[in-house]
Amino acid sequence: MSDMGWMRRSWTAWQRLVPSPIRALRCAMRLLILVWDGGIQATFMLLLCGDWNKASAIFIRPLQIYALPQMYAKRYAPQIYASPQMHFSDLLHLRSFFTAAILQVGSDEGGWSSIQSFVSSDKDSDETVAFLFGDMGVSVPYRTFLWTQEESKLTVKWLKRDLEELGDKATFISHIGDISYARGYAWLWDAFFTQIEPLASKVPYHVCIGNHEYDWPLQPWKPEWAAKVYGTDGGGECGVPYSLKFQMPGNSSFPTGNAAPSTKNLYYSFDLGVVHFLYMSTETNFLEGSDQYAFIEQDLKKVDRNKTPFVVFQGHRPMYTTNYELKDAPIREKMMEHLEPLLVKYGVNVVLWGHVHKYERFCPLKNLSCGSMDSEADLPVHVVIGMAGQDWQPKWEPRPDHLTDPIFPQPVQSLYRSSEFGYTRLHATREALTLSYVGNHDGQVHDVLEIRLKGVKKAFSSAIWFLKAGSLFLVGILFGFIGGHQFYSKRERAQWVGLKSVDY
Repeated sequence: MSDMGWMRRSWTAWQRLVPSPIRALRCAMRLLILVWDGGIQATFMLLLCGDWNKASAIFIRPLQIYALPQMYAKRYAPQIYASPQMHFSDLLHLRSFFTAAILQVGSDEGGWSSIQSFVSSDKDSDETVAFLFGDMGVSVPYRTFLWTQEESKLTVKWLKRDLEELGDKATFISHIGDISYARGYAWLWDAFFTQIEPLASKVPYHVCIGNHEYDWPLQPWKPEWAAKVYGTDGGGECGVPYSLKFQMPGNSSFPTGNAAPSTKNLYYSFDLGVVHFLYMSTETNFLEGSDQYAFIEQDLKKVDRNKTPFVVFQGHRPMYTTNYELKDAPIREKMMEHLEPLLVKYGVNVVLWGHVHKYERFCPLKNLSCGSMDSEADLPVHVVIGMAGQDWQPKWEPRPDHLTDPIFPQPVQSLYRSSEFGYTRLHATREALTLSYVGNHDGQVHDVLEIRLKGVKKAFSSAIWFLKAGSLFLVGILFGFIGGHQFYSKRERAQWVGLKSVDY
């Protein structure tokens, strides 16, 4: 283990980098491999960390690995599969050690990583900031026989700009499926994590599973109605790399088979500031009676709207889209039958989807019909945000005689749609939630959705009315106080406001 004297020698340099009270941590790293009975039984990462106060801490975290036999991708020859050895080790226990840190990992003998900094989230904040998108992929700096996503570099560029402008304000990134498009080619996962390192080293990187992480003909859940929905898009990965490279909240899992570990990170939720975020898996059973359905229903029931007045629901394959996705029609029908009633009943405000490589914002929807946009809206607003990098699908063009192209003209339910690559930026306070669509070609906002809470304003107006009445009659004061208090105590509800609708 490295001599911790470097902390004393480097104090002056660290002091210039780190304003109090942020901790500066430098962690010497070692790989521990436990071997018995002739084989590797367990692997761990050992970190010995110290700070400028000469305190030190030891963190031991398990490492997750996988091998080719655990996946169905036997069609890939050994010479093009390179075991990445170490895949994942979470450092969640470090969170209790500090709220913000500048971190460097390595050793004096083997060298040190670049210096990274991050800030842990404040769950009780009255403000929420997040960056959300789907279907980004990766671009590699060399020629390859695989299709990669050149546009993903611009998405990372503009996200990096936004994170730098935020400074030390807590935020997170949400990538809702079709993550690296590795499809069984392990080196693309490595390239993907290298590409997002400027982002994921600073803020939490949340994910949910998509068809290109999971789908394979032998997957355990494949009902008759979905025989043509779930194909070979996962390239034989069957959720194995996805499950071991990420660790999301909760403990959801589903058997994978073929001696592989269960697929994890399927559905989960968390509160951040004034927003409750809920993720689902569109690749595993979500029908009524399933574990996932029960989780979604119970989670929505338990949301405290006084604490988190806004609810954002996310999944990969969309419930609504005006793109010609005939293959996915059965799954959309099942989602509308089983999931939409829950979203409507429990007042979900925004529903975000990927899979379709476009941006599209709908009116408040229920069963393909728009709700009112002038009064308090109880219906969720669906937004497709799968435009972060992949470009397999055609653009919106007026070609009604080509059934494989997107629907034209634009249906009334679709208020804004664009084929421009980009991502969305969410900002919420106790008064309003704003979702902005940022285009990659200029890094500017091209569409905005705002959902504003109206309860407080109405309660205030009601109280003023009763006070005026009370100036004339004493009994009016009493009834005004009672009526105003009851009105104020009602749960705040959100009004949908469309701010901008332009295309280019």
